[in-house]
Formats: sequence, C-alpha cells, structure tokens
Amino acid sequence: MSLFIVFEGPEGSGKSTQSRLLSQNLERSGIINQIVREPGSTQTGEKVRNWLITGSDMSPLTELFLFSAARSELVESTIRPALKSGEVVICDRYFYSTLAYQGYGRGLSQSIIETTNHVATSGLYPDLVILLDLPSTQGLERIQGGNTEDRFENADLIFHEKVRDGYANIASRDSDRWLVLDASKPPEQISSNICTHVLNLMQNRSQD
Repeated sequence: MSLFIVFEGPEGSGKSTQSRLLSQNLERSGIINQIVREPGSTQTGEKVRNWLITGSDMSPLTELFLFSAARSELVESTIRPALKSGEVVICDRYFYSTLAYQGYGRGLSQSIIETTNHVATSGLYPDLVILLDLPSTQGLERIQGGNTEDRFENADLIFHEKVRDGYANIASRDSDRWLVLDASKPPEQISSNICTHVLNLMQNRSQD
C-alpha cells in the first residue's frame, strides 16, 4: 500500500540518516519504497538546491518561489507517480520546512506561504510527518565542519531557534499527522521507534 512519509526538523537533527534507516527497514520487510529530498531528486530540484544554498542576494519571497518550483516538479514527476503505483515515499523535508524557515525564521507571511505551497503541491499532504526535534545549539554543533557555504546552516542562533519554535507550533496544530521524537536519543533507538510506528500505521490502514 502507498504511504507518503515526510521527515522534518532543524539543522543537524538527523533527517537524512533516519530516512535512510527507515528505507532499509522497510526493504527488509519487503515493502517497496523510495527516498527523495527537498529541494532535489530531480534535475530542476538539484539546480535550485545549489542556488538556495550558495546564493547571497535572495529575499525570503525569492526563497519561497524557488523552493516551490522545485517542490512542484518533485511532486508531479516523482512523488505522485510512486504513490499511484503503491510505493512508500520517504521525503527528506517538504512544505513544512518552508513554513518553519521562511515563515517563522524569515518572517514571511504564513498565509502567502500556505497558498503557494497548496498550488505547488496541488494539495498533496503526507500521511505522516516525523519531526526530529533537537535544541538549536546541539544541532549546530553536529554540523560543524560540514558545508560552510550553506546559507541556512550559517544563519545565527536566533534564526535557528525561531525555526525550531515554528516546527513545534506547526506540529501542535495537526498532532494526528505528526510524530515528534527527541533527536538527541541514540539513532538506533529513534530508528526503532519510527519503524514500529510506520509498520503499525500501515497495518491499521490495511484493516480499514
């Protein structure tokens, strides 16, 4: 059965690691799945990713439109076809990142972001959003020595704290869809919790 799963969280929270571990665990259970990332996983998306990471003259509105363009391409070319064929899609970030980063972090209007996101995705919502929550200082310590050209990683602590608070607010408004986990726990423990939750969700849905 198809399932659309999104990983969200601040910098250094382990989204890519947990996406990979979930994919491997599902494969061991014989469940066909694929991982995609935002922005990225398409030719357009990877080009946009490079612009967003390295650009120096972007307003929050420009960031919104670039993210949305990459998102639209990913949804139409990859995510929807995979879901239609019955696969599980694991997405490293989705439109919630735009709400957290450009909305809460940059101060862009939430209503503008929500409208643009709805258009870009044609209203496609995930079945499950996994928020890996981590104090901003701890997350930034984890990524030290990484890509120093990344504008988002290099933003100040106040920005990252706004992003974290934004995620908490977004998750609280839709708690049935969100699974919030402490990302400071050992990766193996987090992975086990995620896998158990996902398999239970799939089993419950198959019985409906």
